[in-house]
Amino acid sequence: MKINLVEKFYNLVKKEQNGAFSIQIGFSKAVLKKVHGISFQYQKAPVHEYSYRWKRFKKRIGICPESEPNPHMVIAGMSGEGKSTLLRSMLTDMKKWNVSCLLFDSNNEHEALVKSIGGTVIDASREGINLLELGGSTIGDRIDELTSLFKSVFNLGYLQAMKLNSCLWYTYMRKGARSRSEAFMEREPTVYDLLEELSVFIKLSKSVQESNSLRSMYQKLATLQRGAFRNSGISMGKIAHGISSFSLARIGNERARLIYITELVKRLYSYMHTVGREHGISMYVVLDESQLILGDESGARLMGNIIEEGRKFGFGAIIVSHMASKLDRRIIANASTFMSFYAKEPGEVSYVASLLSGALPDMQNAIKEKLRTLGKHEALLTSSSHRMPVLVSTARLLGSDSTTGAEDARIISMLAQPMKRKALEALVGAPSTESALQRLTIGKAVDSFVADGEEWLMRHSTALSIEHEVRIRKIAEKLQRCGIECRINTSYKGPDIVARAVAIEYETGLKSIDSTKRMVASRSGFRKTIVIVNDTRAEAYKSISNSLPYSAFIEMDCTALHRLLSP
Repeated sequence: MKINLVEKFYNLVKKEQNGAFSIQIGFSKAVLKKVHGISFQYQKAPVHEYSYRWKRFKKRIGICPESEPNPHMVIAGMSGEGKSTLLRSMLTDMKKWNVSCLLFDSNNEHEALVKSIGGTVIDASREGINLLELGGSTIGDRIDELTSLFKSVFNLGYLQAMKLNSCLWYTYMRKGARSRSEAFMEREPTVYDLLEELSVFIKLSKSVQESNSLRSMYQKLATLQRGAFRNSGISMGKIAHGISSFSLARIGNERARLIYITELVKRLYSYMHTVGREHGISMYVVLDESQLILGDESGARLMGNIIEEGRKFGFGAIIVSHMASKLDRRIIANASTFMSFYAKEPGEVSYVASLLSGALPDMQNAIKEKLRTLGKHEALLTSSSHRMPVLVSTARLLGSDSTTGAEDARIISMLAQPMKRKALEALVGAPSTESALQRLTIGKAVDSFVADGEEWLMRHSTALSIEHEVRIRKIAEKLQRCGIECRINTSYKGPDIVARAVAIEYETGLKSIDSTKRMVASRSGFRKTIVIVNDTRAEAYKSISNSLPYSAFIEMDCTALHRLLSP
């Protein structure tokens, strides 16, 4: 067994030298081996029992996707054990080998890395997908697809789904559709048109029960009135080349995120069938925190189709999940490479052990014991090249776990408050700042935020949001330019800004609206409370009096600002 593994390792190195695309996983520490067998001959049919032990085995471990039966990978394990760090290393390898990648970044944690390797970061809250555009489908097919999607995501009842299907058809007719079999329209409707038509349905409802049912559905669909679902501006041809990351965290609603991802995966699936067959791997689709899409029936089905057919078209998939036991069986069955970091939940431990062992009892027990004792950045791996489970110390990027040097510590100390990048470069020196900031942002020691075309930097803090701190300063600057004296509150108590006995609060939209309402109520000692909110969440804050989007506040002239702060 050892000879075979060594031979495979050197074959891997030889392929890398010959220019074959490879993804580095790290270094192996041990391999599970069958050490001896016992045969009980006194039985009519001899019974064989085997013992498995972890044997020291230190070699570099990498995956050559093109030499695997299929290029797909599943990475599972609890949060904080090293999945995201390994994923970042994989992205760097893809960039090195000019393999395109489409990454769904649920928590916006890979933005800095993607930018540092020359990739494109797409803010999903601003880059639109028009859900009602046909994209080659007939109107009837698109209506059925949307009805099924909304029914699944929003838990609509049967009668609600029937009404929605009818409302969608009327929405298309308002834009000139004559038949459900049409596959082209000069003016395609949007979510706004759908909601307007649904309002008409509510007015024409024949009973209180029907009206309430439609209003409930309207409230759910109204969460899609945001930049992410405006007129479509995403070209699959463009994002299918190079490293592209879709930052999803700013889409505040989880169901809206699910719909966005599902629609993008659907379009990718359609695009996959138009590019023709490829030799080798041309692109990877990466789902980080995959439960966001794979927990939904329609999303799991679409990803399952990409997994089953992807290799024929040069597409691979990397699925990163907290629990492998929750993934669709088609994904597990068609992934040549499987990795599991530390797992604690008993059902997950049993499932992973059974999967890695092929349900062999003795082998399964050895894997269970190892799963419960894995350290950070350690994982168990199997692939077609490594049939027996291998204990791997996974790859880590420079700066992700190392102690920062004197230069890094100096920069971090200077960023206790938000600072413009240009100002920091002027103080420290641009050449040295560039490399240090790349390490610090990738390692999440420093947060970055772009406001009004300027990049701001701040030391990472779990208590403070860089967006919140930068926006407060922008708001104060605007007031001061208009001759309005104001004071930024630096304590945890009280409003963000006080001007003319008026409390001004900035909300990123990350906390609940009820929490904001309680905060506004606590400002009763001020003459007025004004809530300025992130543009993408402004619609949700309509229920709070004196609330307005950040961009609307910044665009106000001085006269309007004086009027806003008047009694």
